[in-house]
Amino acid sequence: MAGLWDFLTADLETRQQRRRDLNESMNSGLDYILGPTGIPDKLRGVNDLVNPVLQIEQAGVDTSTAFDSDRSYDERRDAAIRAMVGTAAAAAPAIGMHLGGRGATAAVTETLANISPRQTMSGIDDAARAFARSEAGELRLPNARSTTAVSPRVLNMPDGTTRPWPKTMADVPDLRGMNTEDALFIARQEPHLIPAGKGTEGFTVGGPRTFTGVDNIEAQRASMDAQVARGAEAGDWYDRYGADINEVTGGNARDNTWMANREGQFSAGVDPQTELQLSLRDMNSAIATGDPVQARFPAQRDATRRAIDTNDAANFQLGNKTGQYADQINPNNAGLADTAVGVNDYRHARTLGFTEADGSPQAGALSSQQHLYADYETALATGRARDVGLAGRTDWQGRQIQAAPWVVQKSDDIFAQRRPSLIEAGRAKLRAAGITDPTPEQLEKAGWDEAYEYSNRTIGGFFDKHTANATYEVQPYVDSGHLPALQTDPAAAAAYAVDPRAAWNTADGGRDAIYSGMRLGETGDAVRTRPTVTAQGAYTPPNGVTEFNRAEVARPLVSFDNAGGAKIVPSEDAALLDAAEATRSYIDVQGAGAWNKDW
Repeated sequence: MAGLWDFLTADLETRQQRRRDLNESMNSGLDYILGPTGIPDKLRGVNDLVNPVLQIEQAGVDTSTAFDSDRSYDERRDAAIRAMVGTAAAAAPAIGMHLGGRGATAAVTETLANISPRQTMSGIDDAARAFARSEAGELRLPNARSTTAVSPRVLNMPDGTTRPWPKTMADVPDLRGMNTEDALFIARQEPHLIPAGKGTEGFTVGGPRTFTGVDNIEAQRASMDAQVARGAEAGDWYDRYGADINEVTGGNARDNTWMANREGQFSAGVDPQTELQLSLRDMNSAIATGDPVQARFPAQRDATRRAIDTNDAANFQLGNKTGQYADQINPNNAGLADTAVGVNDYRHARTLGFTEADGSPQAGALSSQQHLYADYETALATGRARDVGLAGRTDWQGRQIQAAPWVVQKSDDIFAQRRPSLIEAGRAKLRAAGITDPTPEQLEKAGWDEAYEYSNRTIGGFFDKHTANATYEVQPYVDSGHLPALQTDPAAAAAYAVDPRAAWNTADGGRDAIYSGMRLGETGDAVRTRPTVTAQGAYTPPNGVTEFNRAEVARPLVSFDNAGGAKIVPSEDAALLDAAEATRSYIDVQGAGAWNKDW
């Protein structure tokens, strides 16, 4: 680096002499500019590789700036580095042609990027790194003698166009809505690393306030990669969540959006277990009475009312984070699986190095600039995971990159908070597996695994806690006098029990038609209902002869209240259950209708 800088800033006579010296020998020119890479030794005799000095001269305004004595030292230095990056860009196709393409290109430009790693503030080495991570074909240079140089001041777009290099975060392209490949193409140029102004916290605009240089960025990226690797198994968290929603909506597109948006509304600052409880309390009370109770905050209740009054799920209270979350968990948004970004909640912010003003771990929401910074860092992590084939996969997506360290971070927090009880739970698991005298290391791992299992749950992991059991038979009550032949003909009774015309599990996904049909007007609010399961019915009527009939169990989801330290089904949820089972028992001519919820 020092040699090139000295060359570009030397007096005219010295520059001319050095140029003549370099032009006398292409090999010496290669050694001069590309020597640190070791590539010149492999390129002896490649006569069609343009002299790098010529390319520097033809780099245009950047080279002119380097010679401009009216510019500051920093401006001239940065221009010189940009000219050097332009040289590598022009040389790359020829190098790649002889040495196998991407590997050689990366070797040249990674060397350039690492010459002055502390100059990220100027945006120069970022451009070199971005170029090194791209394929030579992305430069779209027709041949090695092209005079076109890639300037760090130009942002290359996936469609082949260019944009001026961003000066503010408002100029940085939004990666949301882009497919993964296009997002990676842009993110690898790192246009989001914009120097923070004087008196501003942090190293870059929108970046963590404690960062003071590129070393912090690189260290944080390495830390994030390690966390992603630890939690790689949890990368499918959003896919599992989407399946959970489909299970209780039957895949109804309208209901999916209403459920996802309501879950998003209540997701801020809570885990999936609490989120599910709040959303069920909000929705079931609205279905039962037409007006939701206040499940948590007044503003959320008001938002639910707006959504219902306008029949528009977009009116739930959704911000940057909660809106991203709602989009990601909605199974309708299958296309979002192909994305390089995830949900920027407080845990992901911690993974990226964000802190509160007092230095404590991030707990609050991110600003719009911080969200943009987080998106780019998530995309870059997605690219790194793909490049190394993390966990044997090369198809990593942004939401998987966000989910994996999220689960790990939560597991670490829970293990620290509940270590004794989790270790005892782990000890029991080890004992069940035949390990009666575990080592301290085995106990520690078993305890952490317990925390990981809990942290890796989506809302589906808490469905059992909220599932009411509505038990019923379709065969009429024996003393009703209805269809008496069924009492004496077991074969006829069995046929009647499975006849679709007598069934209630006819809603999408094998769910109960009564509960899934309990809807609030034309909205997407309907009782969330799991698929019906079969059971064995046993009943002893007044005549003393016990009946054994096929039975079914409808499984609607309900919320709960706490009364005197015990959980109870709220009156609104109970009213829905009472109405459904009264209707069912009347139509099926039963002696009684029943539901239960065990805690």
